[in-house]
Amino acid sequence: MKKMTVIAASVAATFAFSGQTFAGGQSPYVFTSNGEPVKTGHGPCLYNAHGTLNSETAIEECNPELVQKEAAPAPKPLVEPPPAPEAKTITLEADTYFDFDKSNLKPEGKDTLNALVRDMGDLNAVANIEAVGHTDSIGTDEYNQGLSERRAATVKDYLVDQGVPGDKIETQGMGESNPIATNQTREGRAQNRRVEITVQGTAQ
Repeated sequence: MKKMTVIAASVAATFAFSGQTFAGGQSPYVFTSNGEPVKTGHGPCLYNAHGTLNSETAIEECNPELVQKEAAPAPKPLVEPPPAPEAKTITLEADTYFDFDKSNLKPEGKDTLNALVRDMGDLNAVANIEAVGHTDSIGTDEYNQGLSERRAATVKDYLVDQGVPGDKIETQGMGESNPIATNQTREGRAQNRRVEITVQGTAQ
């Protein structure tokens, strides 16, 4: 009888009914004196008769299915890429905006370029400007190439005079190599004599 009393006392010293208190109530588990949950020989934890088992008092080792998991961080919203610079192209018909067979701008040409500069708004926001000169097929290839280059350069010089940074303007002469209409008619040749100006990043 004395031996049984000693064993009972030993067991009582080893296992302690939890007095721990959680936000959801008193712990439902039996813990050892070291604070470890007591388990049966088959694995499940021992429960006491005082606590309440819920998602706030459960522990991972005994009831992982009840333990409140920390919510995964919400995915960061996708950042929309900035819109591509808007492109705007205008065409200066040579017969209207340039002196005949020359690269000099007529007043009408200057007015059109002035309006283009106003439409650009903030000139610092302009990404790039390209001026490309074209001619009809009348004359030699060499002459037409030179004329197309001079007209494109005239456009650049005028835009720079209006405050557009010169390093943002590229010029090119295509001569008669890129017609947009037939060179067999007067009207078609008039359309082919032109300077096309494309602005990337115009302010609207």
